[in-house]
Amino acid sequence: MCDVAVSVIITGAVYTRPKISPLCAKTTCQGQSKNLFYSAAKRRSRGVLWSIFALALIFAREMEEKHDVPTILSDQPLPIGLKNTSSWLRSLGEYFDASAVAEQLIENGEALVTGTLRRRGLMIIPRYRNAKVAVSADASMAIGLVRMLFEELEMIPDLLLIRSNSTQAKSVLDAELSSLGITPRVAFGVDGYKVKQTLASSDLDAVFGSAWEKYLAEEVGPKVAFDLLQPTNRTFYRDSAYFGYEGMINVLEIVANDWEASFRSKAIRWEQYQ
Repeated sequence: MCDVAVSVIITGAVYTRPKISPLCAKTTCQGQSKNLFYSAAKRRSRGVLWSIFALALIFAREMEEKHDVPTILSDQPLPIGLKNTSSWLRSLGEYFDASAVAEQLIENGEALVTGTLRRRGLMIIPRYRNAKVAVSADASMAIGLVRMLFEELEMIPDLLLIRSNSTQAKSVLDAELSSLGITPRVAFGVDGYKVKQTLASSDLDAVFGSAWEKYLAEEVGPKVAFDLLQPTNRTFYRDSAYFGYEGMINVLEIVANDWEASFRSKAIRWEQYQ
């Protein structure tokens, strides 16, 4: 076990895992808890905390001020998709003086994703090309998804509807959009009514969100809706990560299935086939 106490704060939820280093975490090691950063992490005598926006960042700052627990990676998107995950891992590797281990994780993870898609789903990517999409989510998920949608699925993020309204989230999003060279419409602090009105007045091909956005899409416009976030109509018997390399595959499975379902006729008279 790594002898560093770690608090992981993501989108407002707090998970404290004593004596486990950040890169022993499930989402970055492709589903397995491996003590790959043991030797690097144990050289840090203090705890480490990483945080993403919203209320979590307030708690993170208090931990830093009152208990000398440093906050790291608060200026980066969550590890969603290939490039965000590799960037996130490299930053952790640099912090823990374990860049070689981070590079090995990246190599293994990218091989997992590309190998899986090559065998099962590579042909699905071209059908998403140039689809104009909206993302309706909290800041952490919305910002984390943008790069994967644009660079890896070749979609066009045209509209970002973000529930929170923090200065930190705005700063990270501005940097991300500048890096990508895109200028989607962005609204912070939106509620359900604002989401509905904006979707109704937008020319979109698809929307990423929860079951709420899926119902709204059926009512006001976009033909395709990806029921990706909570609250969801999906039934899960096991936890399925969205972060890291396995997480990307899980996201792509949902996207592929919802895309197919959206184009199935709801008016088929099945009795004629009985």
